[in-house]
Amino acid sequence: MKNVGVALLVAIALGAGLLYLQRDASPARPPATGAVNAPDAANVDPAPYLSAFPLTPLAAPPIQGASPGARALESALGPYRKGDYAAAASALDGVRLDHPGSDVDAMAALYLGIARLFIDEPQNALEILRTLPPDATPEVTGEAAWYGLVGIARLRDPSGVELEAKTLCESALPTGPRACAALETLARSRSRT
Repeated sequence: MKNVGVALLVAIALGAGLLYLQRDASPARPPATGAVNAPDAANVDPAPYLSAFPLTPLAAPPIQGASPGARALESALGPYRKGDYAAAASALDGVRLDHPGSDVDAMAALYLGIARLFIDEPQNALEILRTLPPDATPEVTGEAAWYGLVGIARLRDPSGVELEAKTLCESALPTGPRACAALETLARSRSRT
């Protein structure tokens, strides 16, 4: 019993010594403000950008083909055509996961990106739209570039859209003229303010 008492006194002394050492080694903490990583206020008026780069659905044509990927994409586009973009995003994610590198991967990515824009996930949409498979047609690539601009216009700071819109405007992609028109709309709205 005497040994237990001695061991208890040694443990208490060691614990007190450790607390004393930690008190001196711990850095001073700044006072709590109640806000955790509060974002800075956006200083860019988003209205002109949203007006110049409107979010409108891209018509989804019927998908022809008997491949498993084509059948899956046609099924996944059902909710998209009905305006149920959350269900469409989930289904299109499934197409891309189940049929990677298929003949419809680029189309699935395009409509997935657009669906993500409609469910207010512009950053996610941009990641998808900017990483199309290399075999995408110029039409799909052009639409992805356009909807990428639409996504940038919905970010907290949409001012980066202008440089990318100029690049698309000067390109040979089919949506180049749409980007040129959007830049003109943006310039007109700024001249009014």
